[in-house]
Amino acid sequence: MNLNVLYGFVKTVIGNGGVSGVRPLLENAEREVAHLGKLVTAGDYAVPRLDTAPPGKGVNVMINDMPLSEKLTVLPIMFRVIDSVVTCGHYMKDKLSPTKHTYDADLMATIETLLRDNGAVEVGFTKISEHDIFKDCAIPYQNAIVFTMDMKKDAIDTAPSHDALKEVLGTYASLGKNAVCVTEYLRDAGYGAYPGFPIGGLVDYVRVGQDAGIGGIGYHGMLISPSDGTRQRINVIFTNMDLPERASANPHEWILDFCAMCNKCVRNCPPEAIYTDATPHPETGRKITIDYDKCVTYYGENQGCAVCVKVCPFSQAGYEKIEDGFLTAQAKRLARQGA
Repeated sequence: MNLNVLYGFVKTVIGNGGVSGVRPLLENAEREVAHLGKLVTAGDYAVPRLDTAPPGKGVNVMINDMPLSEKLTVLPIMFRVIDSVVTCGHYMKDKLSPTKHTYDADLMATIETLLRDNGAVEVGFTKISEHDIFKDCAIPYQNAIVFTMDMKKDAIDTAPSHDALKEVLGTYASLGKNAVCVTEYLRDAGYGAYPGFPIGGLVDYVRVGQDAGIGGIGYHGMLISPSDGTRQRINVIFTNMDLPERASANPHEWILDFCAMCNKCVRNCPPEAIYTDATPHPETGRKITIDYDKCVTYYGENQGCAVCVKVCPFSQAGYEKIEDGFLTAQAKRLARQGA
């Protein structure tokens, strides 16, 4: 057990210091990347990472205002999350001298099996765009294995609630554990590998997940994938392995067309923080469809919210059902227009 992590954690959950007790631990973990020397840095159009714990908002409010009985129920889960981030930071201290870098399809198949055996649902890989590295951050390798882990529907359907919050936190903790497991496996096989941080992170996981072809981004700014719709969280393993380029376009590009017709998350967002008229960035194609100040304020006052995850049709009806219905209707509409 990491006693420094335990001290900061107890100070946060039991004391009155907000997240100030653990924030230095998380920031120190991320700074370990600097020890590696040669890094891939953010591009000119990189965006800053959004802070879920600004003073007087977000996690600060949520932790401080939580009754002691609820704090005690999330204590073990939150400790796992924090310890997972710090553990990933320790791996960043290692200056590696890998003996291999060429792509190994059999090894990748084994890694996918390992990830799924540990609870991963979607698995892919991509070369991370420099624009998707957060501003003022850097990563050890540009290639990444990407995976998701699901949040159980029964818990998310109660959002905003304490049960939904615990489900989200538990998923973050599992993401870190899974990334460390694969990092160890790749290193043992002679490759360079570093685990991504399960919460916060150095890159935009949603954009990276879309680039890996495992889903598409909806109006609510989250990844939508076939297995769990929006009920998922994402992590990566950075590696020096020469990953092949994906042969085809992202098969989930139709999602935004459905979102334009649906707007259920827009209508159901309690603080009205989701909008639909965003203009894509001319260089990166990135759209910002969230009023972050409204979102994080409500998020902090309501157990992490997650209402948009709950109401998203992809999380309720399922991806395949929506895809079949939408694409069939679209084909009929185009046929009528061509008649």
